[in-house]
Amino acid sequence: MRKKYTEAYKTSAVKMVLEEEKMPVEVADNLGMPVGLLYKWIRQYKGIGSDF
Repeated sequence: MRKKYTEAYKTSAVKMVLEEEKMPVEVADNLGMPVGLLYKWIRQYKGIGSDF
């Protein structure tokens, strides 16, 4: 079963990368999620993809 993430959780993870300037790999590892998913959220947050 796929894990569901809230919009607040996604935004928090993205802000760790964009505002706190942490490495995406480090953030994903600490949160126990695939780094590719985090990159997807970053693109969405920047308006490149669809909404969360």
